[in-house]
Amino acid sequence: ETTEIALLLLEAGCPGDAQNLKGEAPVHLAAGRGFSSVIRLLAWVADVTSVDAAGNSALHWCLKATFRHNEEACLQTAQLLVEVGCPPDLPNSLGETPLHLAASSGFDSVIDLILTQGANPASVDNGGDSALHRCLSAPALQEDVCLKLVQRLVKAGCPTCIPNSRGKTPMHLASSRGFALVVLFLLDHDSTQMPHDIVLHVKGLACLCLVLERRAKVLTTSAAEDTALHTLFHSTWPGYEDALEMARILVDAGCDVNARNSEGKTPLHYAVLRDVRAVQFLLNAGACLPNDIIPTVLSHPQ
Repeated sequence: ETTEIALLLLEAGCPGDAQNLKGEAPVHLAAGRGFSSVIRLLAWVADVTSVDAAGNSALHWCLKATFRHNEEACLQTAQLLVEVGCPPDLPNSLGETPLHLAASSGFDSVIDLILTQGANPASVDNGGDSALHRCLSAPALQEDVCLKLVQRLVKAGCPTCIPNSRGKTPMHLASSRGFALVVLFLLDHDSTQMPHDIVLHVKGLACLCLVLERRAKVLTTSAAEDTALHTLFHSTWPGYEDALEMARILVDAGCDVNARNSEGKTPLHYAVLRDVRAVQFLLNAGACLPNDIIPTVLSHPQ
């Protein structure tokens, strides 16, 4: 019925290229709804390469659409858009190409389509993120899906070592999510790409053991002078069971339980806000009691 209405409006003289105040044309809205018949109709009378005010093409709209959880529907619409001339590698105002959006969706068939149409696998957005960054940053994608996508993107030529504007490489992102299989694949692909600060981002026992086995630097510190023990108890807390074993491994590897960061805090300052077992471990490992440790505990809302 939507197609019939669109046809009647076009026959009555309604312009197929008309844009609203946001620069959105009918082909963008049709792509966002997955209306293939309307897209075919508009391809005869409208410019399917047009972009909205944010630089999004119809292919961007397709890949950002709410129906994208259905891979088959997304693939069919994307295939049609490419066939009628929608550019597969056009960046929007944020520097996002369709490949970035496809990588975020987790749809390997759509990634294959865009790559076979000549998309640049090495393109980065305005924040320096590649398709690999986008894939590994997508919270809905689990490790098995990410591993499959990473393997496909790397094979196509997506760079594995380039940091984004926040200084994060794909290895940082994979390790911060505890994706040991992805970390292993990246290391096997290029053993020289181990970031010097990787232990500050690792989440998960398997990932920590893997990077230490591959000779990661244990004694590195962040810009705030946090050690791996600081970050373990402060920001990359993986849960009680893994955390205590990770702490033991880090201490055995040479991490100083009394090291202070730029705020003067030791790992114990963060452990007291986590769990009594974490505190007991650090005390048994030789942690000293800072003068302000009791106020730290009492000032915590919980």
